[in-house]
Amino acid sequence: MWFPPPVGIVAERLDGVRGGRNICGLHLHAYADQLQPKISSLRSEIEQYKHHGLALHAHLHDRSIPVNDAAMLARSMHVRIMLILAVLAAIAFCLVTIQNAPETVRAQGRSALKMWLAALCQAPGLRLRFEG
Repeated sequence: MWFPPPVGIVAERLDGVRGGRNICGLHLHAYADQLQPKISSLRSEIEQYKHHGLALHAHLHDRSIPVNDAAMLARSMHVRIMLILAVLAAIAFCLVTIQNAPETVRAQGRSALKMWLAALCQAPGLRLRFEG
C-alpha cells in the first residue's frame, strides 16, 4: 500500500517547485504501478461478465426457436403465484395443526407462528399486528 512520504524528506529534497513536482510525480507513478494488478484483475472480471451476458443472450435468442420474453415473464409470474400459494398452504396447515393440539402446545405453536410470520413479512413499511 502506498503512503505519502514524510514531510521532512520532501522538504529536504525540495529545490523549488520543479523538484517538488518531480518527487511527487515519482511517488504517484509508484502508487499507480502498485494499483496495476488490481486494475487488470477488475478489467478481466468485467470482460468475463460481458462475455457471460453475450453468451446467455446468444443461448436464449440466437437459436432455431428463440425464447419469447413475454412467455418468460409470464412463467416468472406463475412461479411467484405458486410460491405464494405454497406459503399460504403451509400457514393454513400450521393453523389447523395448532387448533387440534392441546392448549400448551397451542400457545407454543402460536408464538412460533407469530415469529415466523414476522420474519417472513419484514418488508419496509409493512406493519403486522398480532392479537391473542
